[in-house]
Amino acid sequence: MLSPQKGLSIPQGLTKMIPPSLVNRVHTSWDSVESFDIILLDQRCTSIELFKDCLGYNVPIIALDEGGDRRDDMDFLLDSLPGKKLRSKANIEDRNFLFFKEPPMSLPWENRENFLISFGNEDPRGLTQKVLKVLTKKLLVPAGQITVVKGPLYTPLDVPEGVKILDAPDNLSEIMPQYKWIFCSLGITVFEAYRAGSIPLLVNPSKYHQNMSKQLEFPLLGTGGISLRGMAILKNLSSLEIPLKYSDQGLSLQQNESPLAHLLGSLKMNTLLCPCCKKSRGRVLERFPRGTYRKCPDCKNTYYQDGGTREKLYESSYFFEDYKKQYGKTYLQDFDHIKSMGQKRLSIIRSLLKKGDMTLCDLGCAFGPFLLAAKESGFQPMGVDISADAVKWVNQQLNIPAVLSSLTDDKLYEQLKSKPVDVITLWYVIEHLRDQDDLLHRIYNWLKPGGVLAFSTPHGKGISQQKNRRKFLHSSPRDHFIIYSL
Repeated sequence: MLSPQKGLSIPQGLTKMIPPSLVNRVHTSWDSVESFDIILLDQRCTSIELFKDCLGYNVPIIALDEGGDRRDDMDFLLDSLPGKKLRSKANIEDRNFLFFKEPPMSLPWENRENFLISFGNEDPRGLTQKVLKVLTKKLLVPAGQITVVKGPLYTPLDVPEGVKILDAPDNLSEIMPQYKWIFCSLGITVFEAYRAGSIPLLVNPSKYHQNMSKQLEFPLLGTGGISLRGMAILKNLSSLEIPLKYSDQGLSLQQNESPLAHLLGSLKMNTLLCPCCKKSRGRVLERFPRGTYRKCPDCKNTYYQDGGTREKLYESSYFFEDYKKQYGKTYLQDFDHIKSMGQKRLSIIRSLLKKGDMTLCDLGCAFGPFLLAAKESGFQPMGVDISADAVKWVNQQLNIPAVLSSLTDDKLYEQLKSKPVDVITLWYVIEHLRDQDDLLHRIYNWLKPGGVLAFSTPHGKGISQQKNRRKFLHSSPRDHFIIYSL
């Protein structure tokens, strides 16, 4: 499931970083198995050769901190590190993806010591010494309030008496919650400090690190040392806000489970190829935490690769609370309006058929406003819906036969195939089905020769999409897998 490179085993040290909940599902080389559930790439810049190898497995390709030319081709993007401003947006950006375990226990702010200085393994720019000089000589901070982390490759330090020294500790991330302010450069230490509830104070070794750091909200004290602006910040440390923990993007985490482990365990991206023509993954249009929208180059339709973190349940809330949030009224309150629209549609359908009694099946009939309009127009209607409440209402309140079933159920297929009908309708239903070919094949076998299929669906070239595509796609329900754009 996880592999850094084809044919290359994961080093023993790296295996310790694998989330415990995924250990039994991780393979140490691509050659050890014939298939994967998910491929997670942590390459920084994935090569075209590796990407083509991944495509051959026909499974979701998820990339962590991808910065190369293949970034826009990935099914799902996760960013844990700040990137260049011109990079395309990831599905989820969360600093917690850097870590594979829960943060250490955090001390109350008032019980913490003041300053920790930590500039990595080597500190070639001598930032530790420069920060010590500013704290002790210019700001007159008592030496007892300062702790220095000495990396294994440090040159000898001139440390004032009373300053505490930690010599290359193995458990630095567990020590951090004991401190209020942590001096460091851009790197994982910054995020470990923030995760521990401390305030990172950044002194960067180069302009490159400084420019990258500007995308964060942490205090920047200078490049190569502490600048005059940095001195002003240090003189007003009490005005800096105690940081809030990074959010987990609404993921429902289990105890001792990292956001990355949880996400990988819940992602079920069933829609890889275009559900209309099944020829291509298509070009990425927009990304959201819940999934990725692509435009198929072959049939030109837009389709949605859902993250699949939960299945959509069409319970009573779908027609009441959810419906009211979108339209300002419940489905039943909108019943007469929907029925009047159905009457107009029925007049068009009638014009396409011969005279006489006609049978009609409304797939996804909901609470039946269209069925009632069809009955009053002389049709012999029946309905199918996946909502038990809706089917019960149609049967008991409208006295119209309705069947509780999904449209992909084989029993329904055989039932309707044995008694073909003149008209099949789907009003804002077809976009809910991942497999368009299978649905149309079933409908073909349910219709009498010369019968009519009538349906409506959101259109990808409407005014709302043209005005603001991202807003249009963001408001599109997560169970709409296809947006026709012909």
